[in-house]
Amino acid sequence: MKKLQIFISSTFLDLQEERQAAVEAVLSAGHIPAGMELFKAGNDSQLVTINRWIDESDVYMLILGGRYGSIEPNSGKSYTHLEYEYAVSRNIPVFAVVLSEEAVQEKVKILGTKAIETDHGAKYKEFKDFVLNRISKFADDLKDIKLALLETISDFQKRYDFTGWVSGKDIPNNEELYKELARLTAENEKLKKGVRQLKNKQETSINGLSYDQISSTLSNKTITLPVNIFQNKKSKEINLLTAFKMFGRIFANGVTNASNIDEAERFLYYHMAPEFIIFGLIEEKKLTGKHFLKRQNSKDGNRFLALLQADAVLEK
Repeated sequence: MKKLQIFISSTFLDLQEERQAAVEAVLSAGHIPAGMELFKAGNDSQLVTINRWIDESDVYMLILGGRYGSIEPNSGKSYTHLEYEYAVSRNIPVFAVVLSEEAVQEKVKILGTKAIETDHGAKYKEFKDFVLNRISKFADDLKDIKLALLETISDFQKRYDFTGWVSGKDIPNNEELYKELARLTAENEKLKKGVRQLKNKQETSINGLSYDQISSTLSNKTITLPVNIFQNKKSKEINLLTAFKMFGRIFANGVTNASNIDEAERFLYYHMAPEFIIFGLIEEKKLTGKHFLKRQNSKDGNRFLALLQADAVLEK
């Protein structure tokens, strides 16, 4: 069952029994009371705290007796009045139970003048008129308060789509759902990368050839890696597309024809690089102030290598 949090507001000293009756009614209906004896009006920080509780509640209930209540100095209004206005301003479902004249007089017999307003009569009347213009019911005794609360909450549940509170045991185990959501999120991201990758391929043109045309051509041409140069114990034949994937990072830095280069760099410079120069993937530059040349990836070559690497990620 969806539990509602019901904030119960009233003046403090004169309506303790009435608040307790409302709390009992809320609990018996399976809902959650708030407010109650938790706060005593007195300062701004308490009012801020109370307003936060009102914000977190589903319903605001006012019990109005014969007193206006303690005055908040800045506004000149009672704290109870301010709470009620705040709940109305927040569009929280609000209702009031107002003690009848007979009920107030019965309290006067017990509490004396503490049960009625003696200092701010005009403000009390203004507040009471404001309350009676909204949803309200009169009560002669504690039984009437309980009945009014139960009837009003039942009516509110039909009229409003409350968020409410749900017991932890009623919350389904969403672990599998979270896992599936994570999987779908990752898959969606991979698909988006694939779309971006496809768009990049379609827009790539090197020496008048598309990405797919260059890839296809390189795949159909082979080169033999000599024995013991690249940690291979025997000669190994690979296609040029694979070769560019393998050695593209080396070509990004460049290989030279300097006299002191090792056997592997010599092979890359004299035998492999020329194959890619044909397609514009590698270009040749003269080293500044030297007689040597460097063969390294062109801008198109680096772009082509990036597409190849992205493809490898998407294929995983």
